[in-house]
Amino acid sequence: MMITIRFFAGLREALNQSSLSLDLAENATVGTVLQQLAELHPNLPLTGLAYAINRQYVTLEATLKPNDELALIPPVSGG
Repeated sequence: MMITIRFFAGLREALNQSSLSLDLAENATVGTVLQQLAELHPNLPLTGLAYAINRQYVTLEATLKPNDELALIPPVSGG
């Protein structure tokens, strides 16, 4: 199944792109996506993120469906 991953802030800058499509096995979770991204991009900072599927915040155990949009949101600090 295909999903779209959206990257924000430092992740977008590290990858030099704001999104990518990823082909996953059925019943893949957010954790599965992070494992695949870590294999594809070993230097990508994937800790301390917030996750949202179709604009709803979720946990690593959340299951993805075909055509879902997964947003990976790094911590934000202000000043």
